[in-house]
Amino acid sequence: MFVVDKPYLCYTKILYYGNEKQEQSCIYLLRLALRAGLSPWLLFGRKLIGLCIIKRRKMKRSSIFIAIWLFLLPVSVVADRGDTICYVVNSLKYRVLEWDSSVSVSDAHYGERLPVSSDGTLLLPSEVTLAGRTLPVSAIEDNAFYGHPELKHLIIGEGILALGENAFRQCVNLESIQIPSTLIMLDKWSFLGCSRLRKIMVADGNPKYDSRDNCNAIISTHDDMLIKGCQTTKIPASVTEIGPTAFYGQQSIASISIPEGIERICACAFKECVNLASVSLPQSLTIIDDAAFYGCASLTELDIPENVSKIGERVVSLCHNLKKMTVAPANKVYDSREGCNAIVEKDRDRIIAACGSSTIPEGIRSIASGAFYAVSVTEIFIPRSVTEIADLAFVGCADCVSIKVDEDNAVFDSRGDCNAIIESATGKLVLGCPRTVITDRVREIGNSAFARIPLPHCMKIPEGVETIADGAFAQCANMEMLVLPKSLRKIGSRSFWCCMDLQTVMANSPELYIGDNAFSYIPNLYVVDLPQNVTFESNMVFYGSPFQKVYEQMCEKQ
Repeated sequence: MFVVDKPYLCYTKILYYGNEKQEQSCIYLLRLALRAGLSPWLLFGRKLIGLCIIKRRKMKRSSIFIAIWLFLLPVSVVADRGDTICYVVNSLKYRVLEWDSSVSVSDAHYGERLPVSSDGTLLLPSEVTLAGRTLPVSAIEDNAFYGHPELKHLIIGEGILALGENAFRQCVNLESIQIPSTLIMLDKWSFLGCSRLRKIMVADGNPKYDSRDNCNAIISTHDDMLIKGCQTTKIPASVTEIGPTAFYGQQSIASISIPEGIERICACAFKECVNLASVSLPQSLTIIDDAAFYGCASLTELDIPENVSKIGERVVSLCHNLKKMTVAPANKVYDSREGCNAIVEKDRDRIIAACGSSTIPEGIRSIASGAFYAVSVTEIFIPRSVTEIADLAFVGCADCVSIKVDEDNAVFDSRGDCNAIIESATGKLVLGCPRTVITDRVREIGNSAFARIPLPHCMKIPEGVETIADGAFAQCANMEMLVLPKSLRKIGSRSFWCCMDLQTVMANSPELYIGDNAFSYIPNLYVVDLPQNVTFESNMVFYGSPFQKVYEQMCEKQ
């Protein structure tokens, strides 16, 4: 039988029942049919899968019947995803969902060019004829047209119900979209990365979506959420939410004024709008979700209105030109005290978001995870009031050249002007920079302590360090040689992940535990001197690195 798992995503599964021999025989015969260019559908119609569950006593008779018909009827089918059967019509691959019901569009067949017109228009049909049967097209599958550069104008035929995840993602030349009245399921990633979109239209009569007032956007009718916008979108006053990834990657947007009535900006709504220089937020706004303005590299200023009561993580991370952040004085939840150019959670005295000119004023007790994520700050001073620094609070501050801690701080220090933040009681190095000197009192290099920071060509970890935590040196540039101390006992997961310049690792410890992907995706890593007693968490430690082959040979000898 056919079992359709999440029909709107169009994944078709064929289940085989009965004993193993019956299954193998049926699958073998089915593959013979496909290789011979014959159609099992024409042979048996909806009885095809039923042949896979016949009883043992009927298997011989059925096998003979199939074998005879293999040489009689011509067809055109292809096998896909194991034994799933697909048809190719006009360079598009169609997958049968239910033989008497509908099909889905899988993708362009084996890399063939899309059947577009001279101006780059693709019309996805509402029905297709397969093996003499005309069936409706109900869905576009996940990743179906991912990254097709020839697609400029998209017309989705009436009758199509659903667009799968990433269906048209990274179609970078796509300029216009026509949504039919029948479409009722649209994934938030369906048009991600379509950065040249200028026109979006939803047909009248669609029960779920609209593009009211010719706004050049897709809006969810029942909750007034703007789901997909583009460079020419005019946000209607009736909209209450900017949906997740709504403007993600729209590189042509230079400024945007969000109208009154908008109450929420959802996660990643304006992520990587790299030319977005100015944003005006309305007084009606109450929620700004995670990464809402992440990677808006041209953004210079952000003012938080007085009614905002919830701000997510990494809202302005990787906004390299952001120099001014203010919170309305009347805001009851957040402030930007003492002109610190940061967003502070009042009741916890916690910095949750910062920019390149941010400071940490006295009275701040906590710094949230991702607060300074990849911020272009050059100096960091931790006052005596700070008692908590979350993991990843300062990850990726590559421009930082000076780190100091107030001498009266009871929890942290920067002993010996080492240009680092060290947890006094445990000896854990919380944050480093390109000028950090790791002292002999450091026992642990903490999570992501040096992540995404340029380091010396030869990095020597001093004696005394026993643990290198998860992601401690991930994506560090310049480091070509790594010398590890005898005292080291553990290297965490992804500790040196994607250190692109790393070539040689010298491990001098008598025994060592190495976590998953600790040295993965390092294209120049050819020399690794390992101790005799080494334990690997899995076979993924050197995945994607040249040393992986040496590691596999070591495992074979063992």
